[in-house]
Amino acid sequence: MNKLKFCLGISKPLDILNNDIRKLVNFAIKKNFTLHTSITYQVNNFFIKYFLKKKYRNKINFICKILADSNKNLKKSIELSIEKYSIKKIFIIQLVNLPLKFPYERNIESLLEDELNIIFQTIRDLKDQNIIRKVYIQIYSRDNLDFCKKILKYADGFAFYANINEIHLKREVYDYIVEKNVPSIVLSVFGNPKRNQSLDDDLHLKSYYFSQTFFSKNTIAVGRTWNKNRLEQIYSFNQKMITENFNFNPKFIETAETQDNPSNFYKRFKVTNAYY
Repeated sequence: MNKLKFCLGISKPLDILNNDIRKLVNFAIKKNFTLHTSITYQVNNFFIKYFLKKKYRNKINFICKILADSNKNLKKSIELSIEKYSIKKIFIIQLVNLPLKFPYERNIESLLEDELNIIFQTIRDLKDQNIIRKVYIQIYSRDNLDFCKKILKYADGFAFYANINEIHLKREVYDYIVEKNVPSIVLSVFGNPKRNQSLDDDLHLKSYYFSQTFFSKNTIAVGRTWNKNRLEQIYSFNQKMITENFNFNPKFIETAETQDNPSNFYKRFKVTNAYY
């Protein structure tokens, strides 16, 4: 398996007093798994900064959520991410918003192109300085195809929510991603299984297989698990491990989710400090 094809999500606080969690994190770092995180995720930046040695921290390829509604917030959220995780660079920045005239209207007419050009000049400069390597724009279920085509010109790929049951995109946007082989980050690939569904021992493998066969050839699946055995199985994944032949038929759904805004982003960030 290409280890960059699966990314361990750490959106929940790491229980570093739990020996199993420590083993899982150590395995992920040792095997060079990508880690998906954000300064808005409670406590984890504190744990990584103070409980991991520098040589381990700087070895990790991080995917970090970053603001992009303005050049000022882009710089600030990148600087805070580097500072709070005490790292030198970010593998991928996942832009959770864009500069818009009307915050809840994501379309070409609402896009502030002058500010967007300034933002991506900053991103190019940061790439040249080896502070970031790639930039993916998060797209949402209500984004139309013309808007997605427009913003893709600025980015290395897209990030969006999907699992074996549902894809949070318009069908035409999904078709375009597959047709053009757009590099993608599939967020929450395991979905939100109910307690009885968690007994499905193959859910993690089915989900990973889904991510690698249903989207572009260059797709990173992001999933959260505290089970080291599951991470080990994904690491050594072979299609033969899947005991059934799957014909996935997920629904394309539209949700009320909109792009993040600086007020909510920084509000969540304030409760990620050591005191909390």
